[in-house]
Amino acid sequence: MTTHGITIVGAGPVGLTAALAFARAGIPVTVLEREDSLNDSPRAAIHHWCVLPFFESLGILDDAMAAGFRGIGLTFRRLSTGESISLSVDPLVGHVPNPYSLHLGQGDLGRIILDHLRRQPHARVLWKTEFLGLDQDETGVTVRIGTPTVSRTCAPAGSSAPTEPAAPYGTPSTWTSKA
Repeated sequence: MTTHGITIVGAGPVGLTAALAFARAGIPVTVLEREDSLNDSPRAAIHHWCVLPFFESLGILDDAMAAGFRGIGLTFRRLSTGESISLSVDPLVGHVPNPYSLHLGQGDLGRIILDHLRRQPHARVLWKTEFLGLDQDETGVTVRIGTPTVSRTCAPAGSSAPTEPAAPYGTPSTWTSKA
């Protein structure tokens, strides 16, 4: 498997968002993810006003807003003392296109981005594919990957080197992408 384009390691929100941006620009992109599905753990859940125009440019804002809800402020509380600090988005009204935050869990956002990414002809996600390292020489960049079921070695574009057949579980793979 020889590829041209971008390789992204990790199918978290940042990796998938970057992949969607490249794919929408017509740049082939492959995301390598060690796990077999998106991480649903409750991590990042608030997406501030300053990233919403970027979500809009990727075509995901409407779906994300439909799945989440708007936040018009944020309060931090210190439980041990009862102290709190509240932040309002009121000063942003009339100055930015989206004067609110989007409250949406990382897993939900990831599913929305992945759905949009699947519609892109230049994008793919390789699940259960671990990034093992990379090497660079005058012919290109070789990305080494390992999967539970297959292993492959690919040569740089234009090379006559053969592609190896599938190997047993856990055998490292290499995948070459021309720089």
